[in-house]
Amino acid sequence: MAIGAFASSHSQPEPVIKAASLSGQSFKARNLVQHIFGEERSLIVTLRGPLEVLAQSIQDLQRLVQADLRAQCQNLATSSTLLDRQLKRLVKRWGNSELRAKYQEEFQGY
Repeated sequence: MAIGAFASSHSQPEPVIKAASLSGQSFKARNLVQHIFGEERSLIVTLRGPLEVLAQSIQDLQRLVQADLRAQCQNLATSSTLLDRQLKRLVKRWGNSELRAKYQEEFQGY
């Protein structure tokens, strides 16, 4: 009797049921993952066009900003050259020592 009770308490149907249950859950999980990846692919295809347009717009904006910065730098260089010429004229007109004495107090903090 003890052997029969031991054999009946450790029979195989329970693990087989658990394996079938896990197999069903695995199938459900696999379907869910496939569904998620399908949605992801669909989203990528849907967003690809607008993202390409956005990327092109960003590149165009970058080119415009670079051109604007180049123009501003050129304007600054031109302004600097003009100011340098004016300063040289002032130095010639007043003499270096007079100009230095006149503006020495103003430019001490710089």
